[in-house]
Amino acid sequence: EQLSVESTPPHHKPDATFCGQVFVLAIVFSFETLTTMPGSAKKTGVNIHLYSDDNPATTTKGTGFRDRETALRTIRLTEANKPPNKRIWTINTMFYRAKHHPNQTQGMREAMEVFESWIKDYKDKKAREKSEKKNQKKTKKRGTRRKRDLEDEGKKVHEKRVKSRCNADSLANVGDVAEFRKRTRENMQAARAAVRKGLCMMGHGVKLTPQAFTALFGSAGTHGYGSHKHEGSEHVVQIEGKDEMDRIFTKTLNKGRGSAAISYNEDTQRCIVKGAK
Repeated sequence: EQLSVESTPPHHKPDATFCGQVFVLAIVFSFETLTTMPGSAKKTGVNIHLYSDDNPATTTKGTGFRDRETALRTIRLTEANKPPNKRIWTINTMFYRAKHHPNQTQGMREAMEVFESWIKDYKDKKAREKSEKKNQKKTKKRGTRRKRDLEDEGKKVHEKRVKSRCNADSLANVGDVAEFRKRTRENMQAARAAVRKGLCMMGHGVKLTPQAFTALFGSAGTHGYGSHKHEGSEHVVQIEGKDEMDRIFTKTLNKGRGSAAISYNEDTQRCIVKGAK
């Protein structure tokens, strides 16, 4: 016997709570899928930019977070090379690299204390400047203008380096994280091989791309290995200290030398090691 219209069960409507749960799960699944895809800028909830130098041409070599001494050197190098508004980026990065390191050591914790103290002083200084600015008259003091000019000059230098051919293999230019890492490794290997060959052929030029040279020696400025001067297409690197010489050239090739000068020309792409002693 067929059921009458009146006895037919009402149309089932999905529960609103159930629909909401399904929707949330779909979003979570999509997000996790996207953030764990190869080449993604974020992986397993950790921002990959924290662990990479996206712009080799603006990198300072010799920074780190291994221990208190390394942290103090990092601050010294950062203050020597970076404009005031960029210093906090580097110090913050090193602090969080140490904080999130999977095998954190006592030395790293001591480095974190150094960075944390610097960051606190920086924030206190910024707060004071902000307070003073509120009470300042409309006529700006010469010192304030000078500070702004220095910051603007620093920004221009930074932007110029970012757009230079030395920075051609930056993350922004390469686009893909995996490819960026691959090129960084290849550039470092090529640079080390070239300067080591240059040491063996003292005074003779060795072919090397600007990207590879930059991967090894970073931006112009003071570094852990020594100094890097850059004007136009000409670069001059001065390496100081036996430990740094051994690290860059290997102990076997260095043979106890304590310093060396390296000249490089972006146009000819020639690297010359000279004055090693």
